[in-house]
Amino acid sequence: MAHIFDRAKPEDIKNKSLSDIRRVYHHYMEKGILRYKVMDSNNLVSLSFSMDTCYSTSLYYLVWDYLFMDLEGKTDELARITKIFEVYKFINNFNQMLEGEVILSEAIKDKTAHRKSKEELDESKYVLVKDMTTPTKLFKDCNGVPGVIVTVNGVDRAFSLNNFNLHSSLEFYKKLDAKFKRKSFFIQNDMRSMGVILAMYALQKYEKEDRTKKLKSEKRSYYYNEGNCFFHALKAIEPIFRDISYQSSFKNLSTPEQVKKAKKILLQHKKRLRLVGFGFSPVYKYMKKSEGVKLLIFWEHGGFIHAEGFEDGKPIEEPQAHVKVLMSRKCQIREFVIVEMDDDEVIFLEEQANEHEEDEDSKSEC
Repeated sequence: MAHIFDRAKPEDIKNKSLSDIRRVYHHYMEKGILRYKVMDSNNLVSLSFSMDTCYSTSLYYLVWDYLFMDLEGKTDELARITKIFEVYKFINNFNQMLEGEVILSEAIKDKTAHRKSKEELDESKYVLVKDMTTPTKLFKDCNGVPGVIVTVNGVDRAFSLNNFNLHSSLEFYKKLDAKFKRKSFFIQNDMRSMGVILAMYALQKYEKEDRTKKLKSEKRSYYYNEGNCFFHALKAIEPIFRDISYQSSFKNLSTPEQVKKAKKILLQHKKRLRLVGFGFSPVYKYMKKSEGVKLLIFWEHGGFIHAEGFEDGKPIEEPQAHVKVLMSRKCQIREFVIVEMDDDEVIFLEEQANEHEEDEDSKSEC
């Protein structure tokens, strides 16, 4: 700690560890060197460090999120090349130190791009897609600007959709543009800006095996943290939902539909979800006041909805980086517990559910 936070007084770091550091709060320049102020678990901002003394991969990841996934616009004034230089400064400075238990390639492979030669970079600018079976993936950046990732000769390359007509046949572009207009509503905004996304794909070139592993990891991450987060949160707080038979039944359902299904399953076990609190505040701040095992559903205006299981003010599972960013911002929050029901309550709720199903059936017949 004393080497990393080289401006700190001994009393500032007494009884503190790297696990107390939650995020990079802001940056400043000192004699041409970027330094980062960090916020700890008590929301105190006092310690600072630079990449010259960043001996920790966990701190490196926090810097990465701050520079390239910044939602508060604090790094907008930094040039992209400055941000990339900070990444490679870490790699160059600590290459030897990271050999051994922490392998450098493992520490950075999901965070940074592999260098390519100038010839390869120049070649990537002149992609011309004509084959209508070329794999594509549509996305939107943090501002909703459309983009596309195409896989050509086993390499993923990203383009702004508005400029993609310069890199494809007219037929290919028209069909892709039409596809985006059909699916735009269902595509979530990325946490990064278009410039950062394009820079990442201009630099990277994964081997086939690495791409397969990365794709599986992303699918698993999406299943737990976005596509199926409510069910995953339920599993964390209630053993009933750890039955493997429930896993597929929640898949591809919206969050409201998952809530309805969860209520039916709980009713079968004489249990129910009870709303015990709500608010509009940073999720971390709200969470700290919560005691016992709880389920929080939270969302930002215009953003995606997310669910996490908590126990005594702390997440039961470690949230993903982009979820941590969301949890540090003001969100609409709903707090639930799972409670036991008596027999009379079970009968009443079952009758209500049956009446609702009959109403739905009559509507469908009409």
